[in-house]
Amino acid sequence: MFFINAGKGAHHWWLFVAGALVVSLGYIIGQIPMSLVLTYKISKDPALDSSDLIEFSENLDFEKFGISTNFGLVLSLLIFVTALAFLYFVVFVFHKRNFTSLINYVERVDWKRFFWGFGVWFSISLFMEIISYYLSPENYEYVAPGREYFLLLLICVIMLPLQTSFEELFFRGYLMQTIGYHTRSKWLAMLVISFLFMSIHLANPEIEQYGTINMVIYYFASGLILAFITIMDDRLELAMGIHFANNFFGATLVTYEGAALRTNSLYKVHEINPQMMVIGFALVAVVFMVLASRRFHWQSIGKSFKWVDPIIKTL
Repeated sequence: MFFINAGKGAHHWWLFVAGALVVSLGYIIGQIPMSLVLTYKISKDPALDSSDLIEFSENLDFEKFGISTNFGLVLSLLIFVTALAFLYFVVFVFHKRNFTSLINYVERVDWKRFFWGFGVWFSISLFMEIISYYLSPENYEYVAPGREYFLLLLICVIMLPLQTSFEELFFRGYLMQTIGYHTRSKWLAMLVISFLFMSIHLANPEIEQYGTINMVIYYFASGLILAFITIMDDRLELAMGIHFANNFFGATLVTYEGAALRTNSLYKVHEINPQMMVIGFALVAVVFMVLASRRFHWQSIGKSFKWVDPIIKTL
């Protein structure tokens, strides 16, 4: 039922192409505030020049420009807030659909499902991190929280869910629904959208820090797992909760060198094994899916991925 939402309203294939381009434009426009701030900082500091912008694109080090990590985080998240607004415009104006049709067939957000996904994923991740800490406590550096940390919490509560929700709504909502509806294949939709999700993360600083192959596997696996959960649950709330939990955990509790979200979290890990990061993510996902399948009574994989043509009134 989740996929047939792409057949509601105006759903010509070229509208989806145009919609994706408009959302991409929103993403670019959202970078203007950051660009203006960085340009201003360069103009005021003779020690900085355009080469520092190139380096910034690789490490996202705001502090080199005299910008606090919290303000840098706000500038980074504004990009996704703008893109989310453009996505809303595309769904409402181009397709004449309710925005919540990107989330589920009944077009009402199940907040209990969202917070269940957030809470369970966060709890499993915390359990795994505690095990890692006791195995290698010397790899963790504790940073005593101050005023800046509580401001970080506020930013993450208000703005971070907008960033994670945009990625879910656009990739596993708008695009995956579209690909599945027009190809009549949920398997193909899952694979294509996981590849696209991986591709847009190739600009993240983790690529430089931990190697292209390692991070390509990680990002593709992450996208694949979130898409699989969305198809099995036939709705998007669990994936939205998971994505928020994952990023909130990394931004506020445990971060590492080269992270896409550079924040002053409570702990900083000095060395990361990218292979173990993939394995750890997969373990968390397996436990989560076992619990979710029992909690929400998922159907078999065969039934969940089988395409059934609906009868929908269209414009």
